[in-house]
Amino acid sequence: MIKNKTQRLVVAALCLALGILLPQVFHVIPVANTGNVFLPMHIPVILCGYFVGAGYGALVGAICPFLSFLFTGMPNAASLPFMIVELMAYGAAAGLFYHVFAKLHKTIRIYLTLILTMFCGRVAYFLGLVVAIYILGMKDLSVMAVISAIALGVPGIIIQIILIPVIIFSIDKLLNGKHLL
Repeated sequence: MIKNKTQRLVVAALCLALGILLPQVFHVIPVANTGNVFLPMHIPVILCGYFVGAGYGALVGAICPFLSFLFTGMPNAASLPFMIVELMAYGAAAGLFYHVFAKLHKTIRIYLTLILTMFCGRVAYFLGLVVAIYILGMKDLSVMAVISAIALGVPGIIIQIILIPVIIFSIDKLLNGKHLL
């Protein structure tokens, strides 16, 4: 994890910008629901947690979908609160688990963190739906939406499992052993 506060702010801001811009690239692909299929906003948020910690990861996870909605209208207003909860969980979990598993071999640490992070994000999404349905009385929603989201997002999950470790290893190698992570 990056220790310098200024560097952490810069990396968090970069992840936030990528979290807004990257989904726009996917929206030009002529496939329905590209955001739900490829999950492009998740990648910068998860990376933010890895690089600068749980607090920044959660903050970027909360702000990213909100700013994206303000600037682009995506995600839609109905899914915005659930995406905020889910992405906050992704950013926080990535930072937390990467810190907790600091003594593990780097490859195991990265993959274990990633798998647990993806699980936590989906659990947060599920809990958000449960609160909306059973506490707020939003009967037009269904907890089955979590299963649909997971099934629809399989390509994005595969992309995350392949791409996120490659990015982390590449940045670590690029820094020539400075081991900021």
